[in-house]
Amino acid sequence: MTASIAARPRSPAAPYWTGFAVVVALLVIAPLVLPPFWQRFATEILIWGLLAMSSDILIGYTGMVSFVVLVLTMLFRPTGLFVPTPK
Repeated sequence: MTASIAARPRSPAAPYWTGFAVVVALLVIAPLVLPPFWQRFATEILIWGLLAMSSDILIGYTGMVSFVVLVLTMLFRPTGLFVPTPK
C-alpha cells in the first residue's frame, strides 16, 4: 500500500504577497537605476498616491465628505474670521 502525498493547497494570499514583494523590490532598486527625471516622476506618483489614500481615510472613516469645509476651516479658523452657523 503506497501513500500518496497530496500537494499542499496554496494560500489565496500568496499571489498578493508575491506581488507586494515585487513592487517593494522595484521601489528599492528604482533610485539606483533611473535617471533624475524619472526619479522625480516616480516620487510625484507616490506623493499623489499618498494624497489619494489620505483622502480615502478622511472620507471613509471620519465621514468628512466636503473638502470645501475643511479648506475654509484651515484658512479662516486661525484668523478668527470663520464663524460657524448655529444649529
